[in-house]
Amino acid sequence: MLGQIWKVQEATSSRINNVVLMGSGEPLDNFNEVERFLELVNHERGLNIGMRHITLSTCGLVEEIDLLSQKKMAINSCYLSSCCQ
Repeated sequence: MLGQIWKVQEATSSRINNVVLMGSGEPLDNFNEVERFLELVNHERGLNIGMRHITLSTCGLVEEIDLLSQKKMAINSCYLSSCCQ
């Protein structure tokens, strides 16, 4: 995902300021990969995008959401969605 952001920035000569994690599947099912991505995208030597500029779409995996909060990964919002809305 990080590589995709770099490529878009390079192709458009624009800085990406906001990121949304979503897709076909639950991002928090891949917690370790999401955690690593958040660390890299937020790091000053990475893309230096603030956590408040990152949105995570989730079906509401409570344990993983708790893990994010314990690790002080205060992403901007956590959109809870389900098939029964």
